[in-house]
This record gives sequence, structure tokens and C-alpha cells, in this order.
Amino acid sequence: MTLTDSKLRTFATSTPAQEAVGVLIATRVAAEAMDARVASIVAPLLESAQLMTSRSPRDSRPNSVITNEHDLYLCLCLCRDDDGCKRYYTAKDSALRAAGFDVPAGYCPALIADSDRVSAENTLLELADTQMGTPLSKTYGADRTKALGLLIGLVAAA
Repeated sequence: MTLTDSKLRTFATSTPAQEAVGVLIATRVAAEAMDARVASIVAPLLESAQLMTSRSPRDSRPNSVITNEHDLYLCLCLCRDDDGCKRYYTAKDSALRAAGFDVPAGYCPALIADSDRVSAENTLLELADTQMGTPLSKTYGADRTKALGLLIGLVAAA
């Protein structure tokens, strides 16, 4: 794979690339806003639920109260059938509905928005692969973040 100025310019100025970057930026903004909105709704629920992190010595915060929904994977109750978790998720579903969200039971609007963001990222990376012959859609972690930043910057500069 050899990237030439011509390939980069053609990609950056193409309508599909410009649209993909626009959609990606919009989905990033929407996901961030939705995450903040859902976090404000579930924060009091987490506080009252008093769900605890695992007792595992591998856990960096053993026996701590979970205060952020992103840390629920650390909860002991996710590893066994626990009434505390069931009550939390039931209360969360009710609170989301009361806040006006119309999603199926067990679904989280923040995770749906984040999934949309990931799909938009994949679209841009796959488009780069198709138009420029890159393997960017196969990147993960920090490399994926760098690739997305470069593609967005390339299109924005066009």
C-alpha cells in the first residue's frame, strides 16, 4: 500500500468522505451529550443502590461503592444472580422512561448513541480502506484513535 498525494487529495475531497466525517462528528457530539444526560439520571440510582466492586485482589478498587455506570462491570452482582442489580436495572428502566426515553426494556440510550458513534467510525475507516487501499478498518485502540484523527483532519483540511 502506497499512499500518494493524489490518493489522499481524492479521498479528502470526495463527497462520501466529507459526509462520513460530518456524520462521525455529529454522532460523537450526540453520544457525549447522551452519556452525560443518562449519567445524570442514573447517578442517584447508583448512589441509592450501593453496588460494590468485586472483592478480587486484581480489582484496583476492591470493595468500593460504584458511583459511575461505566464501572458496573466491576460489580459482584454482574457475576451472579443478585437482587441489588435487578432492582438497579429495573429502577434505571423506569427512570429513563420517566425522562422521556422510548427504548426497549434493558436498553440504554447512551449505549445506543455510542454504538451509532462506533458505526460512524467504522464507516469512515472502511471508506478509507476502499478508496485508498489502507488497512485502517483493522486497527484497534490507540492506532484506531490516531487513524480516525488523521482522517478527520485530512478531510477537514480539504
